[in-house]
Parts: sequence; C-alpha cells; structure tokens
Amino acid sequence: MTLARRAAAHVMRLTGWLVLLGVLAATVPASVQGVRFLPVLTESMTPYAPAGSLVLTVPAAGEELAVGDVVAFRPPAPYQVTGDRPIFHRIATLDSQNGQPFMTTKGDANATPDPWQVATSGAVFGRGVVVIPHLGAPVAGGPRAALALVLGTAALIAGVRLFRRSATDRSGRHRPDLATRRGAAAHTLTAAVHVPAAHWSTPEGPARARTQARAALDRSLDAHGLVLSSPPEDHLEDDGDGGVHLRLSATAGPA
Repeated sequence: MTLARRAAAHVMRLTGWLVLLGVLAATVPASVQGVRFLPVLTESMTPYAPAGSLVLTVPAAGEELAVGDVVAFRPPAPYQVTGDRPIFHRIATLDSQNGQPFMTTKGDANATPDPWQVATSGAVFGRGVVVIPHLGAPVAGGPRAALALVLGTAALIAGVRLFRRSATDRSGRHRPDLATRRGAAAHTLTAAVHVPAAHWSTPEGPARARTQARAALDRSLDAHGLVLSSPPEDHLEDDGDGGVHLRLSATAGPA
C-alpha cells in the first residue's frame, strides 16, 4: 500500500470515529450539569471553538474553576437563551459579593464582557477539554441529522472501496497479498497453449499466444471464483519442431 493510500485509509477511519462520536453526542441531553457534548452555534468563541464545532466537556464544580477556563453554563434571568441552551464562554473574573462567589464571562471574539454574573457556589459546570471541528451542526440537528451523516459517510466509504476493487479488477485482476490478508489457502492455476513453429515465428505470434493463455487463465479464475494474488508468470518449452508450449501460471485466492 502506498503512502497516499495509507493516509487516505487513516483519514477514513478517523472520520468514522468522529461521526460515531457525533451520533453519541446527539443522544446526550445538553444540560449544564453533567454535560458531555456541546454544539457551538455562534462565532463568539472563535478561534478557540468556531461555529459548527463540537465541544467535549467534563463536569467541574464551581469551587474548582479558574480564570481562563472555558465553561458551559446557563446565564441568570433575564438573559436566558432561546431553547434554554447553555452558553460556552471563557471565565473573565472570579469574585464574591456579600459572601456569595460568582464569575463573569466573555466570548473570545466579543469586544466586551457578558452583562451577567453567574453564581458558582454549589453549582456544577461543563469545562471544555476538546474541540472537534465541523461536528456541531449535525449534532445540533438532533439524532436524525447525526444518523444521516453516519449513513452518508458509510455509503461514501463503501463506494470508494468498491471503486478501488473494480479498478483493480480492470487492471489485470491483481490484488496483492489477497490470500495472505484473508488467511485463505492460495491456489496455483495454470493455462497452457501450443504454438506451432509457423505461428511462433511471425511478429505477432508470441503476443497472440500470451493473449490466448491469459484468456484461458481468466476463464479458470471466473469458474473457480478466484482472483490473482500475484502477477502471472509464463514459461516456454520447445516442442522439438520449432514451435513452443507456452504455460502461464499464477497464484490465486478467493474473490
């Protein structure tokens, strides 16, 4: 496998895991206490978490927070967000008033701090730990949108694999190390043709003979449901009258 193909395979596997993560995220309620995944819907935390990102959070008690942490929370009245979605902003200050601790927050892309104070005593927040690009939008659309993304990605990967298999078949029915990869026993197939001296001595004689032998080998492959696992090799034997016996042999495994 070439470096480019290994890289493409790695990207496909990574995409599959990210999409699966998105589906799991879509099934988890986006509540502040115990929040696990949070889709980012605005640009207020760019470049840390641009719109369309998915943020993985872990629970953090108010007493554990520090200035600079990025946390998910619900602002107090009258600043509630439509749909009761949590906000994901960075802690600007930690202070107290009349013995009650609170935090102020600010979006990284915003020019001014948020207008509210959020009480931290006895509260649990979602502290951001990982930002995953591009998965926030399908997760925000709910489980159906995330599932549609999974099915679409699976279909794309299956299509790419089918295309590669078809292209390999068209280019000589050769799949390197197929028997080894599938743990199947290898088979050795042979096709032989006899070429009289009158035909072998013509300019097109050797090429025509090899074409006939290869056609016979391909028919044998189809009949047994096999594909080549190594390139075919040809062997020539003098028939004693100026002609030759051309024998084409190759190793094959299950299709």
